[in-house]
Amino acid sequence: MWRSVFGGGDGDSSAGSGGAAGAPPSGPAPGGSGGSGGSGGGGGRRSGGGGAAGAAATSFDPTGLERAAKAARELERNPNAAAVLSLAREQELSKQAEQAAKRAEYEAYAKQLELQRVEKAGQEQRQTIEKQAELNQATELYRDKLTRERGKDDLRMRLGAEQQLKEAQRQKDEESVARQEAMRRKTAEYETALRQQAEVAKARAEAEGRIEQQRRNHDLDMEKSRMELAEKRKTILETVSTATSSIGAGLSSFFSDEKKMAGFVATVGAAALGIYAARTATTVVGNYVAARLGKPSLVRETSRLSLADITRHPLRSLRQLSTHSASGPDAALDGVVLEATTESRLRAIATATANARSYNAPYRNVLLHGPPGTGKTLFAKRLARSSGLEYAIFTGGDVAPLAADGVSSLHKLFDWAETSRRGLLLFIDEADALLRTRSSAAQGEHMRNALNAFLFRTGAPSERFMVVYASNRPQELDDAANDRIDDIVTFVLPSPAERHAMIKQFVQLYLTAARVPVLLEGTSVPADLTMAAGVKAPTAGTTSTTTPGTPAADDSAILGEWPDVWKRVVAETEGFSGREMAKLVIGWQAAAYGAQRSAVTAGRPLLTPATAMAVLQEHHAQKRLKEAWHAQREAAELAAPGSSGVVGTSGGGAAL
Repeated sequence: MWRSVFGGGDGDSSAGSGGAAGAPPSGPAPGGSGGSGGSGGGGGRRSGGGGAAGAAATSFDPTGLERAAKAARELERNPNAAAVLSLAREQELSKQAEQAAKRAEYEAYAKQLELQRVEKAGQEQRQTIEKQAELNQATELYRDKLTRERGKDDLRMRLGAEQQLKEAQRQKDEESVARQEAMRRKTAEYETALRQQAEVAKARAEAEGRIEQQRRNHDLDMEKSRMELAEKRKTILETVSTATSSIGAGLSSFFSDEKKMAGFVATVGAAALGIYAARTATTVVGNYVAARLGKPSLVRETSRLSLADITRHPLRSLRQLSTHSASGPDAALDGVVLEATTESRLRAIATATANARSYNAPYRNVLLHGPPGTGKTLFAKRLARSSGLEYAIFTGGDVAPLAADGVSSLHKLFDWAETSRRGLLLFIDEADALLRTRSSAAQGEHMRNALNAFLFRTGAPSERFMVVYASNRPQELDDAANDRIDDIVTFVLPSPAERHAMIKQFVQLYLTAARVPVLLEGTSVPADLTMAAGVKAPTAGTTSTTTPGTPAADDSAILGEWPDVWKRVVAETEGFSGREMAKLVIGWQAAAYGAQRSAVTAGRPLLTPATAMAVLQEHHAQKRLKEAWHAQREAAELAAPGSSGVVGTSGGGAAL
């Protein structure tokens, strides 16, 4: 048994060459020296080796064979040898099966790699074909483009040649026409000269003939004139004599008849009385109509309709009459951006005014003071509309040119105000021009009289009208005028947050909602939306929206650099009033409208960040120039003889 396992003893050469299951084919089987194969090999060596074989046999160490033989005998005597051998064979078979499975897996993987390689090669070949087709198409397009451009160049050259020919022909025609015109002009001048010479000769001949005729007929003319004058004198004397006789006879008959004299006197008296009554009635009716339906000459603007307004604009007047209802005190500050404290005061005044009208309580007079352009006039209009009152605006400087008529004009104004059925808010702009203190050297006699008339008409609270004063120089008001004021509100220049709100409001009004909207360079959203975070790009059929408090991820791509521009504008408009902010945005609109045609997109004007900042710098320069003028005027007023040393605030100064 062991001999068959180790390949020796039975002369089977295949066992010696690794015939046992699982043995490596390249190594000799253990124990091969005892088999026929081993002995055959040894015999071969002995038969052909000679001395070399003998030397090998002499140097061979049999110790290893002995140990192997001993181990084989011990293993043969072991009762579990057969089981161990069977287990070894099964393990070898399992390993061979695993090797076969791995070999199959390797072959499948190799086939898969080959398929991937073939697929990749096919894909690369398709891409190469597509690229080649695209290249061929681009080449053909380029050739076609060159052909078209060459055709255009040829057409342009032909057109240019034709244009040159036409221009040359036109010049020739113009030269021909000019020559013909010159010839015609020379001919006309020659004909005119001949005609003038003929007319001069004719006139000279006629004049000489008339002179000669008059010289010959002088005596006859003199005799004729004497006869005509004598006849005319005789006729006049006879006419005067006849008229005198008729008038004398009539007067004699009239004075001798008492009934005729009484009738004449009664007729003349009745006519005089009728004329006087008609004039008086016309004056009274005219004053009444003027007070009810007219508008005083001092009023610059009013919401109260006059007869002239109704006649000129009937539809607008009807629309105004149908929409005159009060909108409520909360609407008094709609669209007006103010400082929080000022806004709270004004809301309280608006509420009190609306309630005073509802409860038939006397109105309170209000003084609004501060730099120009901070919203005083705008608030007065909104206050009147929200309270359901009518409003009228006049300027204190309009009274001075009236001189002595200023007093009567003021009385007509207040008479007109008291006829309002809804109540009237009388807004006096530049109140310091009318109500300047009477101790001022600049206050003339007529202005003092006008001030006294104003104080007389406003001495007691009224349920018919309220007075709102606006002044940049409240320190110059007369003490009696100050005593008529119930509330004082200070308007200050806007803070950064208020300037941001104003810019957004004016951008929406003058850029986005303009009749021809203005686009902003680098963004497709409306101009006012570039001032809000969270802008989403508009899609087809939709409008852009914002999500307050949640900036969009692509705001920088949608809005461009405009958010930074707005921040710079807010920071660099320190000291600007609301009116100046509006003028700045109007300046942007004008710059966009005045841009070159190349800066217009789809027929709409375009505003660039560089243009916006340039307009801002220009407004800064103008503001500095105005402040320099104001400083020069203040210095001149302080240096003037008799100056009181009181200098008012300007648009650039702080409110008092």
